[in-house]
Amino acid sequence: MVNPFEILDGLSASSPRRQNLIPQLQQNFGWIDEFLGAGALQRCFDTDDPITILNNLLKSYFAPVFVYGTLLSGESNSYYLKNATFVAEDALNGGTLYNCGAYPMLLRGQGIVYGQVYQVPLFDMPALDALEDHPNHYCRQISALESGASAWVYFGREEYVTPSQLIVSGRWRDRGVE
Repeated sequence: MVNPFEILDGLSASSPRRQNLIPQLQQNFGWIDEFLGAGALQRCFDTDDPITILNNLLKSYFAPVFVYGTLLSGESNSYYLKNATFVAEDALNGGTLYNCGAYPMLLRGQGIVYGQVYQVPLFDMPALDALEDHPNHYCRQISALESGASAWVYFGREEYVTPSQLIVSGRWRDRGVE
């Protein structure tokens, strides 16, 4: 992943490179528009200071993310959420959870899957996408949760699970107990 501060290194408001800033950010961080809507990058340019712009863009905006497995607090990948803020325990209706060994996989289904919601800084979303191999192994989609809130959820692909791996309780921490 490109470090956004490398893009801005040595770039002042009067620099000719300033005019290339928006296209460079869109090229390297186009995923941000997914969270904020089309034109979000341009709306953030209320100042001529590119560092302030980037800080506002990447650190002031958060995406709600529902986690249900190794990203749960205390689990093996929870450190990916070190900059995130815990919001609440929640659940996803219409899901089925599978144990794929070292990690779970959530598919659309008839059950309830339990997890946690975090507000994740946009700057950290590429790391989560890489961990989940989005959009190949998992696909990130906005879904409604039991609480009524909406959050990004990483859904797996059916070809990676077998019915014998089903976690009936819908709780990753119950794997191997059932």
